[in-house]
Amino acid sequence: MKQLFSTDTQAIFYNEHPLPIQRMLDYDWLCNREKPSIAAIVNPNRSGMHKTFFGSAEILIPVYTTITEAAAAHPDADVMVSFASMRSAYATSLEAIMTKSIRTVAITAEGMPENQTRDLIRASAENDTWLIGPATVGGIKPGAFRIGNTAGSIESIIEARLYRPGSVGVVTISGGMSLEIYHIVAQQTDGVYEGIAIGGDTWPGSTLLDNILRLEADQGVKMHVVLGEIGGTAEYEIAKALKDGRIKKPLVIWVTGTVARQFATEVQFGHAGAKSGADDESAQAKNKALKDAGAYVPASFNDLGKLIGKVFSEHVSAKRNYREPADNGYRLPPLEFADALKQNKVRRPTSIVSSVSDDRGEEPTYNKKEISTFLNKPFGHLLNQLWFQGRFQKPARIFWNTPLKSWPTTVLRLQPHITQSSLHAQVKIWLTRLQPGCLPSAPDMAVPLTGLPDGHLNQWQPGFPHAILYYR
Repeated sequence: MKQLFSTDTQAIFYNEHPLPIQRMLDYDWLCNREKPSIAAIVNPNRSGMHKTFFGSAEILIPVYTTITEAAAAHPDADVMVSFASMRSAYATSLEAIMTKSIRTVAITAEGMPENQTRDLIRASAENDTWLIGPATVGGIKPGAFRIGNTAGSIESIIEARLYRPGSVGVVTISGGMSLEIYHIVAQQTDGVYEGIAIGGDTWPGSTLLDNILRLEADQGVKMHVVLGEIGGTAEYEIAKALKDGRIKKPLVIWVTGTVARQFATEVQFGHAGAKSGADDESAQAKNKALKDAGAYVPASFNDLGKLIGKVFSEHVSAKRNYREPADNGYRLPPLEFADALKQNKVRRPTSIVSSVSDDRGEEPTYNKKEISTFLNKPFGHLLNQLWFQGRFQKPARIFWNTPLKSWPTTVLRLQPHITQSSLHAQVKIWLTRLQPGCLPSAPDMAVPLTGLPDGHLNQWQPGFPHAILYYR
């Protein structure tokens, strides 16, 4: 059987999702690939170029509106990574399967109708196309190629040594649990050769056995690690293949879901295919059948790592012709600026210096006070913090707040020699029609101090040079 991925694999990415695109390219950089693994992007709503990073260099990836157009322009791209929605996944996946240059299709969409999935399985068999998914995170070929978000962060990939190939083929149903298995394999063996998560739907595009047999034929794989789950009969197919000799390499497997026996009624777990009920589909029954067929089955999931290490030591590393995989290191992709700033790994001179506001913390502050504290405060309180850094007491804040609530705009000037007793006699109000925020060059008219709210000016403290108020 064919290998799905290599260091030269080129892919067409369906749907222009910047994050998984960047993560795939960051993995390429980590693995010392010479060129990005994504040759083209399909976005049904636009064509043009997608700007992204390969290492520290910005690159442009062409964007097409159809798979056919992208495949014609990039005939060497034999993998399609589909991030299509549930509504469009069927039609776009079928188009990819029918495209001669595309030999592998990975579908991440969840919730596809089962009849559509079965139709895709038939079409892929007729067109010799390998189908991964739907409802899958994808897979990874360490040192060569990564599907979308498989294996998580760069730090997690490095910790699991997924930047270079090992000797263990890994096949799981769950995408989330696949990362856990990669880490266990890295701790107990020389690492993962290839990992595939087939997806949790009742009808996966390729089964556990399909992928095991493909890895069985690959000389780079020395043993298998498989994680099944409660529900369905896929694990019985593996037991049959062990008995009839189609699987000869050591196989360690655990079927999850043994806890279902603790429930009084039938239980539906997270995946569509993971449900209890029938005795022969229980995790206990399948684990027993696999052990009877010659698979290495631990007593519990807690013992899985130790058993993997034991089988590897006895059946792989102990052989005369065993050679530990070369580790040529990796290149760390540069951090995104926002991430580096949060981690205090970069610094940059400010472009604007503000003595009032600060947005560097979890919540922006206004004169060293959290901005949420101003939500229910009057405008006068806010202006006091902005213009006067909170120096004025409550009477002054009330004085500022009152005219802000009326309209038209009015400018009130208080002369510094005004005293409380002579306020009404000396104060003049200039009413000026203004655009909001503009100051008058000269008053249009002067009028006596009349018509203001009672007690409004009595709260003003004499001695303040002048004030400019905007009535709204």
